[in-house]
Amino acid sequence: MRRIVLRLFAGGLLLASVIQSRAEERALTCLQKPIAWMVGQQTRIVIETPPDCGRLDVAMPQEVELFDRRPWRQGDTTQKFYFQAKSPLGASKLEFTSGEYSLALPIEIITWAQSREPRKFEQWDLPRIFPMDGKDEPKKGITFLDEEVLTQLRKAGLSGADEIANSLPEDAELYYSLPETTIPRAVFVQYHRPKGCPICGPKIFEGRSPFYPWELDFENQPWKVGCPECGRWFPSNDFANGDMHSGEFADDGWGCFREGETHPYCFIGYYTCWHYIHRWVPLTVRLCQQYARSGNRRIGHAAALMFFRTAEQYMNLAVNINQRKALMRSSVWAGKIIPQTNVRLYNTWLYIEHNWEVPRFTGHCDVFEKLWQFFEQDDPELLAFVQKHGHPEIRTMEDFRRFIVDGYFRTVAQACLDKNLIGNLPQGQRATIESALFLNTPRSFELVDWVFNGSGMMRYFLTNDYFIDGSGFESQGYNAGHVYNLEEFARVTERIRKLNPDKYSPDRFPTLAADPKYKNLFDFCINFNLIGCTHAQTGDCGDVAKTGPSGRYQTTDVDPRWFQGPYALTRDPRFAMVLYDPQSKAPRPEVTDTKLREDIERVVAQRGCSIHSPSNVCDGYGHAILRSGKGDDRRALWLRYGRHRGHAHDDMLTIGWEGKNRKLLPELGYPHSWTFRRPWEGNWAAHYCVRVVGGPSHRSRGHCKLLADGPWARVATAYSPAHQDVGAPAVYKMLPDLATERTIALIDLNGTDSYAVDVSYATGGTDHYWSFHGPRSERDAIVEGLELQKQEKGTLAGPDVPYGQGDDWVKQNSHLSAFPYLYEVARAKTDTEWSVDWALEEHPDIHVKMTSLPFHDTEVNLAKGKPPGGGNPYELEWAIAHTSGDAPHHSHFLDLIEVFNGQRLVDRVKRLPITNGNEGNHPPVAIQVCCGKRIDIVICGRDRQRTEAGNVTTDGDFAVWSETDGALTGAYLVGGQSLKKGELGIDAAASEWRGRITNVDYKNRKLDVQPAAPFPAALVGRYVHIANEFSDCTHLIEAAENVDGTCRLTLELDPRICEGPVVKVAKNAITSGVSLHLTGLRYCHGKTLSNEDGSAVYRVSGVTGRQTVWVDQEKHGELSDDQLKEQFGDLDGDGIKRLLVYDYGVGDEVCVPTVVSLQRASNGEWTLEASAEVSLTLPDQQRTTIKPGQGREIRF
Repeated sequence: MRRIVLRLFAGGLLLASVIQSRAEERALTCLQKPIAWMVGQQTRIVIETPPDCGRLDVAMPQEVELFDRRPWRQGDTTQKFYFQAKSPLGASKLEFTSGEYSLALPIEIITWAQSREPRKFEQWDLPRIFPMDGKDEPKKGITFLDEEVLTQLRKAGLSGADEIANSLPEDAELYYSLPETTIPRAVFVQYHRPKGCPICGPKIFEGRSPFYPWELDFENQPWKVGCPECGRWFPSNDFANGDMHSGEFADDGWGCFREGETHPYCFIGYYTCWHYIHRWVPLTVRLCQQYARSGNRRIGHAAALMFFRTAEQYMNLAVNINQRKALMRSSVWAGKIIPQTNVRLYNTWLYIEHNWEVPRFTGHCDVFEKLWQFFEQDDPELLAFVQKHGHPEIRTMEDFRRFIVDGYFRTVAQACLDKNLIGNLPQGQRATIESALFLNTPRSFELVDWVFNGSGMMRYFLTNDYFIDGSGFESQGYNAGHVYNLEEFARVTERIRKLNPDKYSPDRFPTLAADPKYKNLFDFCINFNLIGCTHAQTGDCGDVAKTGPSGRYQTTDVDPRWFQGPYALTRDPRFAMVLYDPQSKAPRPEVTDTKLREDIERVVAQRGCSIHSPSNVCDGYGHAILRSGKGDDRRALWLRYGRHRGHAHDDMLTIGWEGKNRKLLPELGYPHSWTFRRPWEGNWAAHYCVRVVGGPSHRSRGHCKLLADGPWARVATAYSPAHQDVGAPAVYKMLPDLATERTIALIDLNGTDSYAVDVSYATGGTDHYWSFHGPRSERDAIVEGLELQKQEKGTLAGPDVPYGQGDDWVKQNSHLSAFPYLYEVARAKTDTEWSVDWALEEHPDIHVKMTSLPFHDTEVNLAKGKPPGGGNPYELEWAIAHTSGDAPHHSHFLDLIEVFNGQRLVDRVKRLPITNGNEGNHPPVAIQVCCGKRIDIVICGRDRQRTEAGNVTTDGDFAVWSETDGALTGAYLVGGQSLKKGELGIDAAASEWRGRITNVDYKNRKLDVQPAAPFPAALVGRYVHIANEFSDCTHLIEAAENVDGTCRLTLELDPRICEGPVVKVAKNAITSGVSLHLTGLRYCHGKTLSNEDGSAVYRVSGVTGRQTVWVDQEKHGELSDDQLKEQFGDLDGDGIKRLLVYDYGVGDEVCVPTVVSLQRASNGEWTLEASAEVSLTLPDQQRTTIKPGQGREIRF
């Protein structure tokens, strides 16, 4: 075997997988071979044999070398052979024989030049290199970079360039250090229930990354993966020198199989993946940067050689499409052979994961142009090297450069068109538009057209892939990528337009920043921030929060630097505050534009640099946030009712609290292992949730029912009705006997502290569960009010279910799959008050105390939990309450949450009996909260019925009556007409303003409602609830005025929730040509469908296949396809037939609840906020009637 053995050598192998033989077959079968075999490549041939077949002999032409084979054992049903292609070979064969068995396997070894020739594999035209048909002009110069960047780099220079050049390895060593793409790449050593290290097992995960605990030393341990726990390096065979099977832990590239195990250890696959990410790409980038600064030809020579090798390996993926990353990694993890037939292109990636591939592609576009001038001079040694190593077709420096552009950049461009690279949206679209800018050739137009008007969908992306409030559809870490990838896409588009203004007119290629939804992306980042230093942690995001205070950070996971473009465009003062650094007392250093810096400084001088937001609803993402306090005393209580479309947890109606500059009710965050994500981090029990068990299979979506802010109290309610998916045209079936609802309230005790009231209602099934866990703590929580019985062994699943086991139990109790991971269990039953008090780790003076106030016999379980997947350690304490009854069971859970530093402010809390009002399945609830001389009575009403508790009566949805030393000091009423104690209190003229939409101007976000509002100015800044029997949404009112007997509201957000080109019309169905990505989970149920000029509007019953919108047949009857074709045609003559779906429409009902806040200051002055006319009866004062004024507050 002629083979270069190098310090970082890469050999190309195919999968060795144990395949069960079919005993009835009496022939040899080839299980795996490459689609195409290029000169220099190694490959693996796997032959299936009958059990009685002996060791196969192999006859081969001299152009092929067999350098290893798996040792044969009696009874083997597969035999594995490792070959290297030494030189080109026309049609020939490999002959395998053993006794009566034989197989002649046709082979051909092609040159790399031949790999560019058109060929067919199944339905695919190969190679997959843009453009697939015809030719394109070569890239002619620098377009991705600004020439000024290169000028500045040259001016900066590089000291020590000669020393760097002299330290570079020999060409062959450098070239072959990149593993071939014929070898699997695997991001984890194991995926399916990872066992850890073959020697020390799961100990490798303890205190280390649960995903990447392995050590890599590319210089001293090439082709090895190290265990930091036991110090062993794997695999045991000398892979670099062609030894595929030696030792106890051999890995031939397709995994190390242990006796009796189905899933292998993927040591080589892990090495290849991380070598590319951590070694190869950074070195390529660094050398290109160094060449740009120094002009040193030896450095440029090395950078060019690395780019050539990269291009070669990507060109292999353009031909051998079954060797792309997703197919490779899923096969090697499962211990299987890569697909030989029915190979797909969609979402199969290239060398590494697509979400990691795209940013590296961006970097390669940048640094290759920094290397561009290197190719203007000859480098005979460079050409001689590649000619000797399989590329005699490369005769000039232009050949060399074009090979890189074609093999790498055009392969990536085509992968984007094939939707092979999708990434975290819109990463694939970003790579497409960057390809177009980088190439800037005549056919680049096709890339831009595809990304805007074809399957790239960017013309409609802001509507279809972001929720109405500007949020992405995943957890916050991933949503940050949605923001900056879109921002980069928009920026690159404008650069392309500037280079080719005649080609890219805005009518065909819209300016995304001109869409009103563009600004929403950045508004959301601020609106979702909680107290100026934290944001809610939802889905796969973050980790269990540390207990120390957080530093100033006024967005989500989106870095402040991304606000530069939006601020330059909009001059929103909040964006200026984000871009300001109070530590340096200047704009952030990323802001380099002098005018922009001056504007930011002027805004901060006028307004300060801290953003203080009121309570708000993010109705797209599904989040209601209650806020109070100023500066470091800010606190926020939030209620989640949304559903992610990616990286989601089962967290419907969970809650959170931030205060004291930190997270106080932490979520578990990003999974410590994908194996345990479903039963642990993603499970409802790992959140602060209520769950119904024992009902029919269903899905659910949440809605905000109420958000009312106030100066000293505020409240929010959300609910989650259940549904089932059914066939069109109905699409959904509601399940009225299955639902959950939750109300949260944040009530101030003073300027620095508040307490929270939390009420959950559950309907349906036979069993209801409520889960709550504390923050990190160094000592056990203090439990009061329970007679606990300690369970001596087992887990919450039962004394006979050990930790992490109980698969059979989980099969019977699938909704309770977290229970086998909760240990040190203690149980009690109670119908009286009980509490748990947690002291924060490292900050024991700060406490979180939860007091539960049950209504009936409740089983209470206390337990501890830790991450079953290892990683960053924590141990938290849980309380899980449980009630049961006949279906449909009805229950509610009531608790009060306090946060205090040192001395507790709440002395006592008790549930009050309701002495008036209909009990029903879910009666009103009331509690008394005693804080020194202050006593609050808090009532959560139901259905506007008159409720009395503690001598306080109200018909409100929510009310607080506060007294100090027996005298009224505060009253807060939401959604009611009366809140009184005896003769004292509040009488409102109406409990709400309610009407119906009669007309909508969607473009200007205006809607007309009848009847007119009594006091339209009092509606501004409040939230309006808009609903019909299926749809439910909440919007902020920006402006309101009465016009000709109607109230005209201007809402904050653009109401489009779906839009696309119409490609098909059928009875009651209109199909979009692009994916309406957010649909499902009743996203469009009851919403308003419109044609492009608004002349035809219908209520939607649902969307199927993320493309077909169904008109509600119950409401509109059966509509013919001819009728819909006429209505949904190209009415404006722009060549596009459009459909739009809006969040609301004519006929929907609107409601703004009356909110009244009354508070007395220490000087005896009263402050009133009211959205309706009220009559007040106060101590020692005559009854007074007050109408809302133009201002928010009235003092008297």
